[in-house]
Amino acid sequence: MDERTRELTGEGFRWPDLAIRGMLVARVQADNPDGAPKIKPTHVLRPIPQSQLDNTVLPTGTSASQFQNPGY
Repeated sequence: MDERTRELTGEGFRWPDLAIRGMLVARVQADNPDGAPKIKPTHVLRPIPQSQLDNTVLPTGTSASQFQNPGY
């Protein structure tokens, strides 16, 4: 993973790379002193934009909040 970190430097693919592998929280806590106290397991998933939820046709009896990722 350390070598992959160097390969992806500046390319903007680091977050999905760690999230897919289930290593996001552990790596942030180990390597980022500013982010370590703020990172939560819910940060592995990003929030669904409200505009997308508003434009989704929902089944009767449901609300858009049911489809939001946990923690958001």
